[in-house]
Amino acid sequence: MIKNRTIWTGYNKIETFILPSGETQSFGNICWFTNIPIKKEIPFIELNRSYDENFYKKYDNYYTAINVDRIVDIPKDYDGIIGVPISILNKFNFDQFELLGLAAGNSKNNKLYFSVEYIPSPLDRGGCGVIKGVRKYSRVFIRKKG
Repeated sequence: MIKNRTIWTGYNKIETFILPSGETQSFGNICWFTNIPIKKEIPFIELNRSYDENFYKKYDNYYTAINVDRIVDIPKDYDGIIGVPISILNKFNFDQFELLGLAAGNSKNNKLYFSVEYIPSPLDRGGCGVIKGVRKYSRVFIRKKG
């Protein structure tokens, strides 16, 4: 739905809520999704790193994609497929990147297919990226736009 732009992230700077009892509840990592039009400008992510094949590892099971563990490490000079943490969704600008899909447990079993070549792995639990035999957390696959 995010890829098709039928939902998007809302305002996500909320850190505390007031419960009906009057108590305050704090939340650490939370993301709101909505289909209500909002005026939220999302600037381009500043890309400062250069691609280095020794730093950016390819997945065992998504062999055409590289892994990036932190959004600030997205290379400025790489035009291929990049797997990034799902936290990018709150900073995702459709004018800067193309959203290709999700690599997560059961993403293949639940028919969340996308245009990234995939070789099944017994370690990926249905879709998680695997690098040198180690399963990664969920990743969003993106590609930089021209």
